[in-house]
Amino acid sequence: MADIKYAEPGDLDFFLEQDQHISANKRELLEQRLEHKQIIKAVVDNQIIAWLRFSYLWGDIPFMNFIFVREEFRGQGIGARMLSFWKKEMQKKDFKTLMTSSLADEQGQFFHRKHGFEDCGCFILDDEALEIIFKKKI
Repeated sequence: MADIKYAEPGDLDFFLEQDQHISANKRELLEQRLEHKQIIKAVVDNQIIAWLRFSYLWGDIPFMNFIFVREEFRGQGIGARMLSFWKKEMQKKDFKTLMTSSLADEQGQFFHRKHGFEDCGCFILDDEALEIIFKKKI
């Protein structure tokens, strides 16, 4: 069973190598996220097998930027457990809403809806599919 917990500063090299969804100022951004407990990890046999990275939209709404589970561990509820951990942590801090997004051509949208997120808007960036915005009351 995977252990779900906050990532630590010692995980920096792992995330620098593995998180390909950050481009500009990657080291600085990841250092800040680790310092401010904005990355949650799932660990099996001392190996990170999944992670959830978040920030705060407008400085006030927890926004899940990215969730990833290594393929061989998918379908075991690890993503759901990380999402539950994040939700409980945000409730402890008195937040009432979570937000996230997914491209319309990605499978992530189905995961978000399955876990109670509702569509609440969208936008289009150049050369990308529609970005769907989701929210969830907690």
